[in-house]
Amino acid sequence: MSTNTMHAVSTLLCSRKERRTKRRTKRRTKRRTSDNIERGSSAVEFALVAPLLILLTFGVMEFGMFLWNLSQTQTSVAAATRTAGAQSRVDGYEDQVADTLRVTARSSTSTPLKLVVFKANPLTGRPTGLTTNTNDYSNCTADCYVFTWSTVTKTWTKLGSPTWPGNQQKACGPTSDTDFVGVWLNSRYGGITGVGLAKRNFATTGVARLEPVPLSTGQLCKP
Repeated sequence: MSTNTMHAVSTLLCSRKERRTKRRTKRRTKRRTSDNIERGSSAVEFALVAPLLILLTFGVMEFGMFLWNLSQTQTSVAAATRTAGAQSRVDGYEDQVADTLRVTARSSTSTPLKLVVFKANPLTGRPTGLTTNTNDYSNCTADCYVFTWSTVTKTWTKLGSPTWPGNQQKACGPTSDTDFVGVWLNSRYGGITGVGLAKRNFATTGVARLEPVPLSTGQLCKP
């Protein structure tokens, strides 16, 4: 084989090798470019979706905590209502109700605002002394006690009027001679994340029939 032929064959082989190398290089470059594009797209998608996921997570946490606080408050008001119903015609019964809610309020993450112990309408459950069509029972003008909560001393402060003393209650047994007592608690949920239901006021109400005064005590069952 002549020198020229060998040189031609060598050149042909080198050119083929170069072409293969170029093709491989192009394929690698395309793969790298494609990978970079995919990684960039994923980063953009995550940047768009992440805030929504975080917001949704915090919202679920906040809603769950609010429901827990609402359940705790309802349980406390139910206990206070039972206390009020059991203290038929006992002077100072309203202070025992307030003390029951004071203990639970100190352990709750919600802040109590107002407490109303009232004579309830057995049909509607609303205060009989509430003359306006409002859901704020602290506006009652008769047959009720209104308390405000002190965030400093963590105690209830009873306003001077109106009142519904125990000796003005009827607790004889028959429906016509027995009053109903109600407990209304207005609280503020402070929240833990600042999302959704944070900083929200809510009210809880309980109503119970006064237990009849035992005849054996000789105590009058009505004024």
